[in-house]
Parts: sequence; structure tokens; C-alpha cells
Amino acid sequence: MKSLLFLLICASFALVLNACTTAYVRTEPEYRETVRPPRPFENHVWVGDNWRWNYRNHSYTRREGHWQQPSRGRNYTDGHWTSTPRGRYWVHGQWKR
Repeated sequence: MKSLLFLLICASFALVLNACTTAYVRTEPEYRETVRPPRPFENHVWVGDNWRWNYRNHSYTRREGHWQQPSRGRNYTDGHWTSTPRGRYWVHGQWKR
């Protein structure tokens, strides 16, 4: 029983570490221009397109932008591609104070 529990803990730990790794690609996925819908309310901010790593097909998939009401005192910084010797990877956009 103890060895089974130890094996489950090790497997869980490996999955968590794998989920936190950065996914590198040689070239960025093709960008497709989209039409931004009208702002629903004056205080909403556009949260730009994001890219998510798809572990099944080992590529980035695009998540379209959307309007969002910010929390008090927060500003949104768009995501961007970063280049390293290992390749390029997506840095997600985030809300900052």
C-alpha cells in the first residue's frame, strides 16, 4: 500500500512539473486578423488574443481576445512572443497594479 501511495505521489509530482514547463517552437503560429466587437461598456478593457500550448498535438492554439472589466487599479499588459536560443515561446498577458 505504501509503495502504491509513493508511486501515485511521484506521478502527480511529475505531471505538475510537466505542466509548468515552457513550450518552445521554431516559428510563431500564423497570426490571423480578427474583428474586435464593440465595447460593451465604457469601463471595459480589451484583453488581446492569447496562445495556449496544446499538449495533444504539441502546438500553440489561439484563444481570441475579449472585453473584460478590470479590477480596481489594474491595467492589462498584452502577451507577446519571446525569442531564446532554444526557440520562441508565448508570454501570457497579465493584469498588473
